[in-house]
Amino acid sequence: MKALKTLPQQLKAFVLACVRDQRHHRHEPEYICYTGAAYKEYKEICLKLGLDILTTRRIADFINELENIGIIEAHLKYKQQQGRTRYISPTIPGERLEETILEDPRFESLRPELVQTQLG
Repeated sequence: MKALKTLPQQLKAFVLACVRDQRHHRHEPEYICYTGAAYKEYKEICLKLGLDILTTRRIADFINELENIGIIEAHLKYKQQQGRTRYISPTIPGERLEETILEDPRFESLRPELVQTQLG
């Protein structure tokens, strides 16, 4: 988790987006977080934090970085409607990832959302 704590804010926002996207679908055991869905969640997080929204190309670089340091696994998949995409799965339980990211004071404003989502 030390590697996660030292990541830049944009990378943390994307990891958080992956975790939250999977949580939205927790009732679907076979759900896989695709890059498009994670990117949509990432944009929402950036808007809430006042961060610049990076391009999908830059996010693709992030996915490679996160995979290289062992935080996620990404697999290429072809979807009939969307073409080539990657699906992402955290290598660390999502709750631990989210808690670690929300310890960062820059993400403190998202903390109440964690409480609401766990209650709901």
